[in-house]
Amino acid sequence: MVVNVFVSYARDDTLDDKNLIDEFLKHGKARQRNREIEIFKDTERIDFGDVWKSKIDSALNQADIALLFISANFIASDFIFEHELKVLLQKHKDEGIVIMPILLGFCEWDIIEDLAQFQIFPDPNEPLRSMNTSVFEGKAMEFFSQVMPRKYPLHEKTTRALTQLPPSMWGSEEPMTMAKLTPEILINEIEQQKGAFQGKLNIANIYEELIQWGQENLVSPNRGEIKMGQYNPKHKLGSASFIYCKNGSFQTEDRYHLFRISINGGISPSFWWNTSNYSNTDKKPFNDFDFQAEVLRRFSVLGLNTYGGEVNDSSEIKAISGTNVFSKRDFFVDPTTLKRGFNTRGFLEIIEYVIERIENH
Repeated sequence: MVVNVFVSYARDDTLDDKNLIDEFLKHGKARQRNREIEIFKDTERIDFGDVWKSKIDSALNQADIALLFISANFIASDFIFEHELKVLLQKHKDEGIVIMPILLGFCEWDIIEDLAQFQIFPDPNEPLRSMNTSVFEGKAMEFFSQVMPRKYPLHEKTTRALTQLPPSMWGSEEPMTMAKLTPEILINEIEQQKGAFQGKLNIANIYEELIQWGQENLVSPNRGEIKMGQYNPKHKLGSASFIYCKNGSFQTEDRYHLFRISINGGISPSFWWNTSNYSNTDKKPFNDFDFQAEVLRRFSVLGLNTYGGEVNDSSEIKAISGTNVFSKRDFFVDPTTLKRGFNTRGFLEIIEYVIERIENH
């Protein structure tokens, strides 16, 4: 059975020279041709002479999944909030249809309770308009191939929302939504999953140290934040991202991703977000080769050469992999697999070095 996807958006957002909404939806065409989904977007599906409101009402009634392209124009639209969103929220409550917000442009979507209850794609601080072309296309492809699984569920009250974590990960009957997942819950769940995390019980202790550091060095002094990431069905990841905000500024250009910890027990620097994402603008010091080499050298000395560096007997950098934490988005390492054990303090000293270099630029 074909799953019906309703697209809610503000018309003004399609008037740019490059219509990002249509560009994004192009990546769902393969799924349409396979008869997995049917996408309804009113400008494509309403013919001349049709009664447009009745067509929209019919599509709303048939919707199994709703894509909301969030922007300042979207929030300013009375029609969307008083008609489309009202109907979709009621169907979400009564029938369990899936509502998936997609952040098109910067706006205060998170202060609107009806929107803030859902996990937004791709990231609360990374709207589609902030991306260069290659990153945008990668995100659009990821959305239709991973965030929206290829086998789409029928909407029933018992259907699990696509933004929810599978109960098998938590060992419980009820799924846990990402909106409820906090660093504290993440630690608690890992501690309880002793069977699932054989030999990995010290991960919870490592996480506690990392989160405590984040609270004391980022959150409490109001110079950064810890944000929960999105569940990725392909990699089974739910993650917390540690972000430093230069001079206490939470604007996109002043935000620097430091590292991520995942529910699978992995730890990954997230420097890629500072070099290849947001925009085409250079982001110092992350685009400086000497800085990259020094960071990779320090990781290698700790035994974390998986991140892309290799040192000689004198602890000098002798090789750098073409795919490293500055060029690839995810390099999760299971700390329990390291021969010498994970040196939490040593890892954080590298992160503090990174922050120091950021402040000096």
